Amino acid sequence: MSQSLVHCASDNQSVYGKYALSGISLSSHRLCQRFDRGWFQLKTAIVLRKFALRHRQIVDAEPFGIKCRFYPHQNLGDRFVLFIPFYYEHEEIELLTERLKPGSTFIDIGANTGFYSLLAAKLMGQTGIVLGFEPNPLMFDRYVTNLKFNGLESFIQALPIGVSDKVQDLTLYFDPSHLGGATVISSAGSSQVKIHCEPLLDVLRKKSVTQVDVLKIDIEGYESVAMNHFFKTAPESLWPKLVIIETHDGIEFEKLGYVKLKRTHAHNSIFERY
Repeated sequence: MSQSLVHCASDNQSVYGKYALSGISLSSHRLCQRFDRGWFQLKTAIVLRKFALRHRQIVDAEPFGIKCRFYPHQNLGDRFVLFIPFYYEHEEIELLTERLKPGSTFIDIGANTGFYSLLAAKLMGQTGIVLGFEPNPLMFDRYVTNLKFNGLESFIQALPIGVSDKVQDLTLYFDPSHLGGATVISSAGSSQVKIHCEPLLDVLRKKSVTQVDVLKIDIEGYESVAMNHFFKTAPESLWPKLVIIETHDGIEFEKLGYVKLKRTHAHNSIFERY
């Protein structure tokens, strides 16, 4: 692990609940959970969030009934899920709720601290396959901790690797105050760490995956390298039925038989193959 990662302190040992909100912070959090989507509610939630988190580096909470340990000052996604879950990628969450059923297969590339993996497992009733890729060692440890909090470490297959067009080691660059924005395509960010990557098809074959119902990929601009190689090498029977992707530049989804359903408020594109 790089020296810079050491300074992003984690607590992966304490029992869930040690960092639970209390007092006014808890009241503010509960109020935000009742908000509906809307400009006024969003702005109010952001103000309440800043107040509630001003002296807290770590928070334990259960959005959508999922136990998570959040690091809101280090991860934008944590801040959204923790205090404004009604706003955080609600279109993506609604779509997963519709499409994931018991026995489905969900692939989570760029799993972060595992919220999407955990949500998928809940929607699928812990039957089927959830496979998550998170190459940043710090984030991977937090991912595994959240799996343990929910008793899902034996169901969700968490892999400490990235996805690329070949087996290789790459340098991951990141800002310790925005760990979810880590990237291999530029040296942006004050910190870095070496990560191991493998082609997606290779991993799916190792894990005996025979179909993919939903694939979510958010790897900060490297999506085209990973996915173009996959589409060139994988049999069509393994192509995902639904793709949630942040950056699809350079991937000709329509020529591959996909239809673009929408571009969401969270800047993800949704493609479906019938």
